Amino acid sequence: MNNIGIFVKHSLEIAREISSSSFLLLTETGEGLRAIEALKPEIDIIVATPSNEIYRKVLDQRWRAVKLPYRGRDVISTIQEALVLALDKSYISEGDEVVVLGSTPAWEASSLFFYSVDRETLNLSLCEFLRNIHIKQEIFQTVLEIAMEIGREGREGRLIGTAFIIGDENDIMKRSKQIILNPFKGHSIEERVITSPKIKETVKEFSQLDGVFVISKDGII
Repeated sequence: MNNIGIFVKHSLEIAREISSSSFLLLTETGEGLRAIEALKPEIDIIVATPSNEIYRKVLDQRWRAVKLPYRGRDVISTIQEALVLALDKSYISEGDEVVVLGSTPAWEASSLFFYSVDRETLNLSLCEFLRNIHIKQEIFQTVLEIAMEIGREGREGRLIGTAFIIGDENDIMKRSKQIILNPFKGHSIEERVITSPKIKETVKEFSQLDGVFVISKDGII
């Protein structure tokens, strides 16, 4: 067993000894996940990852999975993001106590935390807000991921800025004025679904134009 496996093993033992509600693993490489697979723990396991490949693997094994929208370098904020997403999926509940094994892009299984799921440690207002306005977490998460990538990467070597509005598209358009041609006009609904992997680069390309992306509650641009 390597060092990561040893750290995972003892982290799970701590979670079991303190009767933690769940064990949350943040993984970039999947090494921590492989260690858990070998140990076969009895505690409730939640895996959070920014990797599409690892996310699909966890789902295939019917474990609880959380897809992180981006790779964060700040372990604390990434953990809090993962806990809020897990709460939204009803994997955990307010009042639960969770042991978290954190990771960074540079170091797998780098830190161990204990979290009480409450308003003092997590920003639960966002979770409640999305529920109240009936926007699917998947849609919000996809838009956030694209926005973060645009802000981080820019386009063609230069920084750019854009904006996204999610909600009642008819009401939004009543309060808006179109000043440029709609690049998505004439495209089928299937070609305008924001959660489709095929549309991400198109959105990034059009983000160079002046204007705002209007997205319906169903995720249609």
